[in-house]
Amino acid sequence: MPVYSMRLTPDSEAPLHTLLFRALVNALGLWLASVIVPGVHVDDWQSLVVGTALFAIVNTLFKPLAAFVSCFLIVATFGLFLLVLNAAMLALAAWLAGVLGMNFRVDGFRAAVFGALVISLVSVAASLIAPRR
Repeated sequence: MPVYSMRLTPDSEAPLHTLLFRALVNALGLWLASVIVPGVHVDDWQSLVVGTALFAIVNTLFKPLAAFVSCFLIVATFGLFLLVLNAAMLALAAWLAGVLGMNFRVDGFRAAVFGALVISLVSVAASLIAPRR
């Protein structure tokens, strides 16, 4: 019978090129959302880099807790509430960027929802295109 352990070893961590690819995909999604969605504004490349980093940090730290707290809403809406969670994470990242003085902002809930939808679609498209290892 196999024994499973949860230890972090160098061979179980994500390779650097995978992390860089995910960061580039998120940056592309955020940039595309700023181009397509009225109300999502990224004014310069520095704000894009910081916004992408903040979005990744917010998703890593807060999204699992928010998903756990709202798991009944996620199940009751057949997963559609995850879009609201993604919008909240995008709005939180934009707020943090504003606190840091960056030119990345989201003007309201509707812009956050559509911006999160664009970022999610870009991420799904990239995962379909990228080869699996």
